[in-house]
Amino acid sequence: MLVAIDKKGDILIVKIVGAIDNDAAKTLRFELAEIAAQKPSQVVLDLSQVPAMGSIGIGNILMFFKTLQGFNACFEINGIHEDLYPFFKTTKLDRLFPISQ
Repeated sequence: MLVAIDKKGDILIVKIVGAIDNDAAKTLRFELAEIAAQKPSQVVLDLSQVPAMGSIGIGNILMFFKTLQGFNACFEINGIHEDLYPFFKTTKLDRLFPISQ
């Protein structure tokens, strides 16, 4: 798993590449915590290159979202792998934050 960060104005674009298994989820938690520590005003998460994600990875994204909410940052997922989208929709995560393919 790879995490790439690009800044465009006030927006942090976080692109994740590769499956997020339990080991990768530990790395992801650390990476997302470092991003949150910067207190960005807006974060766009790109999951278009993440074909699979375990529950720990989902939990990390939810914790990240809650942390961002704590300082009123905007969060959205813009780009989600077609294999992940049904899971995010079924679990109603699309009601917490915007998700677009």
